[in-house]
Amino acid sequence: MVKAWKADTMGNAVFKYTAANFNPLMAMAADIVILEAEEVVQPGEIEPDHVQLPGVFVDYVVLAKEVVF
Repeated sequence: MVKAWKADTMGNAVFKYTAANFNPLMAMAADIVILEAEEVVQPGEIEPDHVQLPGVFVDYVVLAKEVVF
């Protein structure tokens, strides 16, 4: 399971802060990758130069829900 800041429905992901250090490497090394994204957009809305994890490494994309206690 990998957490991203923004992803499209194809699995292309952009990370923030220190998540950009290890999350792409962990996803590339895993057999099954569940990508939890804070924001999910349509394909093409993320600039190709900003993609830090290509969708070919992602099996599932899940929208992260914010829980307020």
